[in-house]
Amino acid sequence: MGSSAKRKKEKKQDFQKPKLKVGKTKPKAANFTSTSFKAKSIVLTQSTLSTTAPSLDAQILHNVSLLKSKSDSQRKDALAFITNAIMEHRKGFPYQVGEIFKEACKLLLDRSDGVRNELLKLLTQLPAVEVTIHIAEPLLRIRAGMTSLAKGIRFTSYDALIWLLKGNGEEVVSSVGTWVKYLQSFQSVFAFHAKDPAITTNTSGWSNVPTSVQPIGSNDSKVLMKQTQALESFLRAGLIQSGEDSEVLAAQSAARSFPLWHTEYHTMPTRSKPFARLNLFGPPRSAEDEMYDDVDERRRVFAELGLYRTFAHGINTLKKQGGEVGRAASQVEKVLAEGMVDWDEDKEYEVNF
Repeated sequence: MGSSAKRKKEKKQDFQKPKLKVGKTKPKAANFTSTSFKAKSIVLTQSTLSTTAPSLDAQILHNVSLLKSKSDSQRKDALAFITNAIMEHRKGFPYQVGEIFKEACKLLLDRSDGVRNELLKLLTQLPAVEVTIHIAEPLLRIRAGMTSLAKGIRFTSYDALIWLLKGNGEEVVSSVGTWVKYLQSFQSVFAFHAKDPAITTNTSGWSNVPTSVQPIGSNDSKVLMKQTQALESFLRAGLIQSGEDSEVLAAQSAARSFPLWHTEYHTMPTRSKPFARLNLFGPPRSAEDEMYDDVDERRRVFAELGLYRTFAHGINTLKKQGGEVGRAASQVEKVLAEGMVDWDEDKEYEVNF
């Protein structure tokens, strides 16, 4: 068959009508929707109408339950509603603030930036006194967020830690396992290390910053400054005795005079679990899991574990970067100098637990 005849045959097939097969319907598309039905009635689920709005307590309870929603917008709107409710009803707030705090702290590692921002707004409106009894709830999540790969989660964790230390600093550093574990987390975040002559330094520029190990977020000055501010707040709460603690110690020393029934040993305790540090009925704890509720104990552990020398050397190196990070590192250096004024940096300490 020649090429001309072949082209004529193909052209003829284009104008031929398709032959219909009797008894077979045309196949429908995959996304076809049938609209041939005829509805005789519309069935609605049972609902109630009321002329009065639900109470504030019911609305707050509903929004607290929405904090577990899978939708980012629902969690964000629920946090915003609770925040506005607390701001408008500070004196007669009908719901327990501690329960809200426990549920809200579960969103510290949320994937949504908007949810975490609303969470920080809510935390700033919560009274510090109501949060004290639930202080252990967010500590584990904050420590996990400090080393997160997501920049936003790290920011939220440091902001939450700074807020927590501002209102309940003594409770945070004296919690079980918090003091040593958080110091070790800060050490890994900043990549602090003991003074080692084998570490190579950057001699190409004016700064003498080690190049072997870099802190998390070292290429972002904002992240590094936020980390330094959080470290300064944590060390200030743990190493420097507050004015209230000084007054309490002065009152206790004045009360240690005869007769003995005037001392604190024969009076009702002013806090829950006053003998928790003794660990009478719990499993044996290591130095990391211990509870250090006295500033002198925290200073001793800080020096005995070698962390004082490590942090002092690391902060001195960080200060050489200059700028905002260098100024923030100078504040940390002042806290170390004030908190460890009675400790010798060159003295060797041994851990005895």
